[in-house]
Amino acid sequence: MWVRRLPAALPLLLLAACLNFQTEYPEGSWPKRLYHGSCAGIAGVYANRGDMIPNNYADHPQAELVPFFFDHWTPDEYRDKFSKADHVVLAFGDGVLTAQVLKGDSILATARFSEKDKTLACKQDGAVIRETSGWAHGRGNPLAGVEYSSFTLIATADQSLIIKSEGGGTGLVFMLVPVSASSTTWFHFPRWQP
Repeated sequence: MWVRRLPAALPLLLLAACLNFQTEYPEGSWPKRLYHGSCAGIAGVYANRGDMIPNNYADHPQAELVPFFFDHWTPDEYRDKFSKADHVVLAFGDGVLTAQVLKGDSILATARFSEKDKTLACKQDGAVIRETSGWAHGRGNPLAGVEYSSFTLIATADQSLIIKSEGGGTGLVFMLVPVSASSTTWFHFPRWQP
C-alpha cells in the first residue's frame, strides 16, 4: 500500500531536500560595489577585522580576512600565528595575486594565487580565489555527492574590500534521497588605518 503512495510523496521529499540559503548584497548598509573587470582593482591594504552581513545567527558578527587566504591550519596554529595579524596587503601582477599577512611591519605569512595554476580567476565582478569542487563524503553522515566553494574579492567605492563566499553541494542521503543546498555570505573589510 505504501509503495503506491511513494511516487506521490517523492516530489515533497525532493522539495524538502532542496535548501538555498541565499543572501543578497546589502546595498543599503555597505559601500557601493565597483566592478573593475580586473584583479588589479582589489590591490590594497585591508584591516584583518571586518564584519559580515547580519543573518539569522547574529547582528554584524566579526569576521577575519586571513582565513580566506589560508585553509590548512589547526586551531592552535591559527591562534599562535594568524590571530596576531592586524592587516593584509593584496598585490596583483603578472597573473598572480599575493596576500601578505602582517602584524605591524612583521610579515606573518604569504599566500599566492595565480591564473596559471587555476587558483585565481579574474572575472568582471571580481577576483575569484580558491574555487574548488569535488566529491563530498558526508564526514560521518550518510551522504555522497559533489560540493563546491569559492570566494570572490570585490573592490568598493570607498576602497574597502567585499568578499562573496559561495558554497553548496548536491548529493544523496542514504543513497536514496536527493539533496541540494547552496549558500552565499557577504563580508566587508575596511582599508587598514594604522
